[in-house]
Amino acid sequence: MKPACLLLFALACQPVLAAVDDFDTKLAKARENLASEAGAAYDRKLGLAMQALPALVPAMKDCATRHPEQQDVHGYFEFTAGAPYRVVLRPASPYAGCLEKALSGHDVPAPPQLPWYNHFLFATDPAG
Repeated sequence: MKPACLLLFALACQPVLAAVDDFDTKLAKARENLASEAGAAYDRKLGLAMQALPALVPAMKDCATRHPEQQDVHGYFEFTAGAPYRVVLRPASPYAGCLEKALSGHDVPAPPQLPWYNHFLFATDPAG
């Protein structure tokens, strides 16, 4: 990644760079979790729970309808103690924000441990 800031502005850019590093670190942990037996089992459990939510599929279709161009997002579900889970997707876009909102706030199974990062990716193809 190329630094997008001049040396003079390094302190102002530090939070942005830290956020990118934080996303990459958590994404790597999510992928690591998915590669484990417990992580793969939890991913299946979470996926089934999400698919069983009656409002989820229409909300995701609404995101695709409002943003009809091809989409490809990736990220993770983040579970931490004392807070609701959150969904973090990149690249940041109106579509990613819509999908984050659609996937958030549901009653889902507890992960194997906290904190927990569960990998997620989703793509749309309007031609398909």
